[in-house]
Amino acid sequence: TLYELLTSAGKLFGIPISGTHAHAYVQAFSSLDDVQNLQLLNKKTQATEAFLPKVLGYRKEGTNDGELAAFVAYACAFPDTCLCLVDTYDTLQSGLPNFIATAKALDDFGYQPKGIRLDSGDLSALSLKCKSVFEEVKESTSRQVFGNLTIVASNDINEETLYQLAERGHGITAFGIGTNLVTCQAQPNLWKVIRKVTDHHPNATCKK
Repeated sequence: TLYELLTSAGKLFGIPISGTHAHAYVQAFSSLDDVQNLQLLNKKTQATEAFLPKVLGYRKEGTNDGELAAFVAYACAFPDTCLCLVDTYDTLQSGLPNFIATAKALDDFGYQPKGIRLDSGDLSALSLKCKSVFEEVKESTSRQVFGNLTIVASNDINEETLYQLAERGHGITAFGIGTNLVTCQAQPNLWKVIRKVTDHHPNATCKK
């Protein structure tokens, strides 16, 4: 795909790249076994170490395994620009705590996690809650990286959305405006959510 080509070009030619991943990326992982052998350079020790055990040490019980595996894989691939999409399953009960566990591990390895992306739900309320939780983590653990995290909002954002968010208040620090920037509303795009994956595959997953 175009995204794979751009990512490969960035790595091959040393071009700085940044961004986030898709819901499909998160859904591609179903088990922590998928990432158990991943290693990452620890900048503090200058040794390559297993990353998953460090993340699991900070994990909150009950979060989605596949989602956490996706975050671990993404962090190992892009440790300096790790920005995770946290609303694939449950933003506050799974996505956010999974990101926090991953971010703490990156901090331990000497990296600055980038932040999160919200792509559904009440963007005002969710962003404010995420910002509040980040501040709590910063204060309770003295991890300054949590005071510099980006909260990106997307999901068909337009001028009206921006006005509404400004009126209600929010904790968003960046907006991902794509559809309404490049699509003529007189000839709109076809937007849909495919929820059901399969009845037969043992590792089938779906977005809630």
